[in-house]
Parts: sequence; C-alpha cells; structure tokens
Amino acid sequence: MRISYFASILKSYSILKNINKITARQSSRTILGDKITPLTENTLLGRMLLYLNNSVNKVPDNSLQDGTNVINNLIHGKTNSLRSLNVDQIAALFYNVNTNILSHNKQNLRKVLNLLDVECCFRINTMKPESILKLLNAFMHVTPNRITDYKFYHYATDNIDRCLKDISKKELLQFIFYIGLQKQTKKAQVMLRKCLRNINRELLDKLSIEDLCIVCNSTYRTNTKISNAHLLDKIKRTLNDNLNLMKDPALFVTLLKTVKQNHYEDEDLLSTISCTIFFNNTAQYYTFTTICYILSLYADYLYYDEELLNLLIQRGIEQLKASGEVATKNMYLTEQLRAKDITILLWAVSSLGYTKIDIKTLKDVFLPKIKERISIGEYKSSPDILIDAVLYMWMLNYRAIEILPLVLTKENTENVRESQSKSRHHLNLLLTCIAYEEPELYKNLRIKSTGIPNFNPNQQIQNRPLLQRVLKNLKALAPISMVQQVETNCQIPYFNILGISGYDDKMNKVVNIEVLDEFVCVKNKDCHPSGLMQLKLRLLEQVQVPLIIINQGEIDSMTDLELHEFLEEEIKLVSN
Repeated sequence: MRISYFASILKSYSILKNINKITARQSSRTILGDKITPLTENTLLGRMLLYLNNSVNKVPDNSLQDGTNVINNLIHGKTNSLRSLNVDQIAALFYNVNTNILSHNKQNLRKVLNLLDVECCFRINTMKPESILKLLNAFMHVTPNRITDYKFYHYATDNIDRCLKDISKKELLQFIFYIGLQKQTKKAQVMLRKCLRNINRELLDKLSIEDLCIVCNSTYRTNTKISNAHLLDKIKRTLNDNLNLMKDPALFVTLLKTVKQNHYEDEDLLSTISCTIFFNNTAQYYTFTTICYILSLYADYLYYDEELLNLLIQRGIEQLKASGEVATKNMYLTEQLRAKDITILLWAVSSLGYTKIDIKTLKDVFLPKIKERISIGEYKSSPDILIDAVLYMWMLNYRAIEILPLVLTKENTENVRESQSKSRHHLNLLLTCIAYEEPELYKNLRIKSTGIPNFNPNQQIQNRPLLQRVLKNLKALAPISMVQQVETNCQIPYFNILGISGYDDKMNKVVNIEVLDEFVCVKNKDCHPSGLMQLKLRLLEQVQVPLIIINQGEIDSMTDLELHEFLEEEIKLVSN
C-alpha cells in the first residue's frame, strides 16, 4: 500500500532545499548562538514543519532584496528599517540572510532576534492568522528549540486561539503543531482541546497520515488525552490499513504513542503489528528508541507475544551494548541513547513478566549504562526515571544494591515525593521490595515508605468476578481448619493488587490466597502473571504465612460444590 511520506515533498520545497543536512554527530539540542541547526527532514519536527510549509505559507524567494543590510542596522540598534517592511519581508529576513554571520556572535544573534521579537509583537493585533503563522515559521527556522522563549510565540498562540473558528484546516493544523512545542502546560492542554473539538467528522475524514501525526505529536508532547473516539478510531485504522508505515519509525512511533497514551490498544492491532514486523522484516529499521516504544505499547496492554518479545528485546540489548559512552547531559547525539528510553525498556520487560532476560545481562549491560548517566548528572532533573529503572530491575530479580546510595539520596527522594503520585508510588514500591528482600539494608536506610496508597479496593474487586467468587465460597465454608475468617486486602504495602487473607480465632493471619485471573495475568499467554504480580508472589514467599495460588483455568468450570471441596482441600493441606 502506497504511503505519502513527509520526505516525498522535499524536492518541491525550494526555499529550504540548500540547507545542509544534520550530520550523524550533530546535536539535536543546541544552545542559542553556539550553532544554528535548521530543522530538516532528519528530525520529526522538521518533517512536519516542511510538510506544513509546503501546504500553506511559502516564503517568497525575493521578498527582501538586501536582508544583510537590515540585519547590520539591527546589530547597531537601528530599528527604523523594520517599520517599512511588510510581513513577508520580515519573514524573509530569517530565510534569506546568511545567519552564519550571526552564529559566530551569540550576543549579536540574541540582539537581532530580540528586536525582531519586539517588532512582531508590536504588529500582532493587526495581523491575520496566516501572517502570524508565517512569522512563527520564520522564528522556527532560526531557533527551533527555543521558539517558546520568545514573547511573540505566546502572543501569537493566544491571538490564534481567540479566532479559532475562522481559520482554515491547514492553519488549524499549523496551530496544533505550534501548541505542541509548549509541552506539558495547562494552557497548552486547554488550547489543544479546543482545537480537537474543531475537528469534525468531515474534517476528520480528510486528514492525511501527515496531518494525523501532527495531531498525535502535539497531544503526546502536551500530555493531552483525546476524548474524540472517532479520532482515535481513525488513528488505529491508519495503523492497521497502512502497514508500510512500520518502515518509517518516526511516523509509526508517533501514532503508537497516542494509542498508548489513550490506552486504545486492542489485540487485533497488536497482532497485526507483530505479524507485519516478522513478515516484512521491519525490525531492521528500528532504533533503540523505536524498539522501546513498541514494547511499551505491548506492556501497556499486557499483551505477551513471546516471539516478538524475543526479537525486539534481544535487538534492544544488542543496541544498548553497542552504544558509545555518554558525551554530556546537555545534548543528545543521534547515536546516544536516552536514559528515559533505557527505563522504558526495563518497564516494558518487567511489566510483562518476561523471564528470559537474565541477571547477568542486567548487571553487565544495563547497570553500566545507568551508572554512566548518573556520573554525568543526567538524572539530576529527573530522579524518578532513575528510581524507576532500579525498581524495574528489582522486579526482574536483579537488586542493584551497589548504586542505591546514589539513587536514594535525600535530594532525589524529596524531589520525587514532591512530584506526581505515580513517582511517589514507585519509590514506595522500591522501598517495600528492599524491606522484604533486604531487611538489614532497609534498616540502615534513612528513608522509609510514606503516604497512603491511592487505591480503591471496591473498584478493583468489581473488575475481578473470579476473586469475588472465591471469597464468597470461602466465607460460606468458614471455619475451615484453622481459618475462622477471611477478607480481601493488599497483603504487601503499596502493591495495589487484592488478595485474600485467612485468620484464626485470635485474628492471626494463617494463610494468603492469590487468584491468578485476567486482571493480574498477561494476555495471549495462559496463566502468566504480570511482572508486578510475579513480584508480589515473590515477596509473599518471604512472609512466614502459607501461600495458596489459584489459577483461573483450574476453577473456571467448577460448580460451587466442586469449588468448596477444592478450597477446603487446599487450606487443609497448608494447615498441616
């Protein structure tokens, strides 16, 4: 099936055709003034911007005859020449002037851009959305990674937001693209939701793959959930109907991220992806980051495809082994793997309860890469990623005790506890693991688990009919042997998975019962507990209380009488 890629439009894009391509050793993050790195087809944002510009606002090649003279005037503080320029001519300054002259002088570059920022802000109320977007494109050309630092960006997005109903489809998509540059801000989310409400069924049917990727990229970057089921269906259908997309990792992953973010996966989609990866041998196109995001989609849905896991996890480990040392925390080279992606891979593998990754691999491959990044301070601004990585390795039965003093620092733990509840919960999970499996170490830690788990047991039990049935039958049978009373609870602190506990007449716990139902097991593999459930069972084995594990397949077809007999026999067996 033929796919229209962003790159296919580049030959017709005359304005930017002479821009040098980013080399493999160039940084994707630049410091203003050190180097100007225009967006090209080598980056996802570059491809999107080129696609949008090709569709809407091309800058006339000869709209400004002598841009260098204007720039020189600005360097010397002479701004009068700007007043006589129209929007096209101001935009052309960014495109037609040899910015390399300025790139060698950080001070001059900042001065010129600040003056242009003031001029653009001054004109904002007299411009139509088309002109505003044209100037945003111009700013993006020179300072793609810093555009949100300029006042014009914020005035521009506010202005377009106010006249949203009057803009064209292409202008709407451009606006969505620029909102996404703000990343996770409340304001960006509100704006983006308004934009999404403007995508009606008629417009939705006309959205191309490129258009969808622009929407998906912005909703993902701003952490905006999509409430429009028709839009989510369109994204899923696009993945199912355009299998060649899987040979273009940038677009493929962009759509996958949105499916995962909105928990919109299903078995049909995941099985289609698996078959295509093998049939078309598309894994050869996948970088470490792509592999991580594909695996995370499967992990989010707890879909266990053993052949695919074997293939992608092994490729990911090989790429991690082959990766060079980290250069610096201030920039990412194209071949430099992100700490975030290493943690994503560990999360996917551990969540699925994948047991074929051995302790030696975790110790000899993953741990050194994590230690490298600790040494250069890469986790300083995101200690949650580091704590998560250690937790996921612990789930895989590797205890990275040697780096715990560098992980559970006062600064790291305070930052995590002040952050979102998910990060705090993961910290508490890690501390619980240490308390159960390394009790002496836990005693010497200066940090302890804190806070009340954010957990609604009633909601979970409603989603676990088999657990309800076992509990009901146990209550009907009590007393059985030493068991006088039973109840559901989370036997391990901060593990929000309900089990059943039995107590004697003095309310001493005498048995723990775990039900391996669909809620705690992966899909596509019979009675295979999820990684978190495997960890819970492992910790329960550390407790001096007998443990009964009931598989769904064992009791699904039993009558209540047969279930009574089964439960009674199991309890008597562990009581002796």
